[in-house]
Amino acid sequence: MTDKKNYQKKLEAHLDKWDAKIDELNAKAAQAEADSRLQYEETIDEIKKKRDEVQEKLQEIKKQGDETWEDIKKASEDIVSDLDARLEAAIENLK
Repeated sequence: MTDKKNYQKKLEAHLDKWDAKIDELNAKAAQAEADSRLQYEETIDEIKKKRDEVQEKLQEIKKQGDETWEDIKKASEDIVSDLDARLEAAIENLK
């Protein structure tokens, strides 16, 4: 399997993990007080936007040839790191 295919699978696994964490955040936000709920929902919306950016990068990688996808990979890795950090911070804040 090529590096490109492996990376696609890695991003798909991240997307699945993030979807599960977003569902968890939504459930916890639904139980929060009204003031806190609004803040959590805003945070969740930001996280969803970042998640969508990764989804777009994945689609770009799929369209690129094996030689040209590396540039997109670098940009997507930054988004992946940022999203992981945001999700962990949001989960911590909901505890």
